[in-house]
Amino acid sequence: LTRLQQQTAAELPADVEGLYGYLLTRTEELFGASWAKAFASLIAVSRAGWRESDLRVLVPQVASLFGPVDARRQWSDLELAALRRSFRGQLVRRGTQSQWDFAHQQMRASVTERDLVDAATAKSVHAAIAQYLLALRRDDPLHESEAMVHLIGAGDRRRAAHYFGG
Repeated sequence: LTRLQQQTAAELPADVEGLYGYLLTRTEELFGASWAKAFASLIAVSRAGWRESDLRVLVPQVASLFGPVDARRQWSDLELAALRRSFRGQLVRRGTQSQWDFAHQQMRASVTERDLVDAATAKSVHAAIAQYLLALRRDDPLHESEAMVHLIGAGDRRRAAHYFGG
């Protein structure tokens, strides 16, 4: 057991960015790159994280943006919980809505630099989020506080103007 711990410690990168990359790569190996990147990217582009119910819907929608998704694989509450737990101490619950968010801004920056460098992919993630938020009830706290941010992030000026004029 001690040798295994020493071997694992020796494999870990020495810098924070490297550690985040290691964590993200390991999560992709366990859950599939598309699912893990979708989960991390959704949180990275959020302002304050997402509720469990939001992630349940958004992760499957966004996963296909990051590569092929095995249609036979069932996306369940158990899958979401396991994926969330794989991020260990990098996720915290915040606010009155109990939103899952990154504990540190460095994690958000690492995911953005790693998986959202391509502007088209980032816009597509924002567009999926905006579509989801606009389908929520108008009095939903996230609909009210987040929809405009993601319409702008998606570059959807027409719907942003319509939403603003509301």
